[in-house]
Amino acid sequence: MSGEQRSRRGCVNCRAKRKKCDEVRPVCSLCRKVNSECTYSGPKGQGVVAKPISSNRQLLLPPARCDAIPITKSIAVTDTNFVYHFRTGFTDLVTFQIPNHRNPFFSHILPLVHSSPLVRESVEAVAAAHLHVLGKASLINAADLQSEALRLLSICLDSVGTDPDDSSGEECLIASLLLIYYEIVLGNSPSVARCHLRGAKSLLDILRTQQSATRLSDLATAFQYFDVMASLSLRQRPLGFNHFPQEISSGFDSIFGLSGSLWPLIINLADLLACQNNGEDISMQARRLEEQLRSWSAPLTIDRTDSGQEAMLQIARAFKYTSLLTLYKTCLGEDYTNAKSLKCVYNSAIDSLLRTCALSGPMSTILWPLYTIGLHAESRDHAVIQGIFSKFSERQHMMVVETAHETVRKSWSVPSSASLGRAQLVLFLG
Repeated sequence: MSGEQRSRRGCVNCRAKRKKCDEVRPVCSLCRKVNSECTYSGPKGQGVVAKPISSNRQLLLPPARCDAIPITKSIAVTDTNFVYHFRTGFTDLVTFQIPNHRNPFFSHILPLVHSSPLVRESVEAVAAAHLHVLGKASLINAADLQSEALRLLSICLDSVGTDPDDSSGEECLIASLLLIYYEIVLGNSPSVARCHLRGAKSLLDILRTQQSATRLSDLATAFQYFDVMASLSLRQRPLGFNHFPQEISSGFDSIFGLSGSLWPLIINLADLLACQNNGEDISMQARRLEEQLRSWSAPLTIDRTDSGQEAMLQIARAFKYTSLLTLYKTCLGEDYTNAKSLKCVYNSAIDSLLRTCALSGPMSTILWPLYTIGLHAESRDHAVIQGIFSKFSERQHMMVVETAHETVRKSWSVPSSASLGRAQLVLFLG
């Protein structure tokens, strides 16, 4: 090191782990000690020591994307603008702001943007993807940032569990959550999101004995929602996050505005559909679920003069009636109920979707109800469904909405029994 000027910043590995780096080139002492890749972002180049992928890395990273990818950013919009867009333009589209309730986007994610390179890259990847859909950034911007986030995630995972006071586990969970949003915004395959979910569940199981239950609880709630939506997409059994905070059992959660009392029934529906897909007899469980759905009523805590809370109520009603319609169409059979009752359920679902569309606030969680009702829509309602999809797309600007809309339109030109087979092709995460 004599005569060689030291850089002012540590290597990428140490910065991701938030450890003090001695900045030795080509490989710093800490990276040499743990036989880890050592990369510097400064002008003096980089040194690399090969290291096998650890079990923690295999938990969260999609198999085809585990290896480090060299990044050459060609960003037309500054990094600051990406974070600004995430803070002011994206979060309002995907979460409800409920007074006196924690929201992990503001309590966990944004505070880490300036202290965690991993969280920052993940935030910027989501923002760049959304700006790409808006026509304000190239797909290369988003792909570069996502690749860098995946690389930092693989590094950060190596230190999970080594220090109970270290925040690397929470940072990995946040990055995984954001990378799921990345797949949603660009309308990518649900299988990649499912991979992140499997890793998140394994990591949550490890961290629950080490870190704050409250902070992990907020993240677990978000992962559980995505788990169920991915299960409905793929007709696979939910991974079983089995978490919904007790304090909102009679109200609405602070992330998606979902009803605490209705949500367990939606989880049950996802599980039943997966069992049916495996050839199991679910008739008795389906009848029991039908009774529970029919008896469900909105929480009394709703302030219907507040447009945001009214939107939550209408989303819940859309889920209720869409779940009932799904039971009749796929599990119980249309002969189980009379035509008048079936028509009432169908009309009630459309009514709730229209009311949600007319209100302010996020529409992100209505994609599954809208898609499902769209598949079953009568020809006279096609224009209505198209109008809701158009409003949805204008408000959210996510490719997954366009994918769902196109699939529904195509289903209208084939027999209804064939269109139901398309239900697994769309990721119902808005």
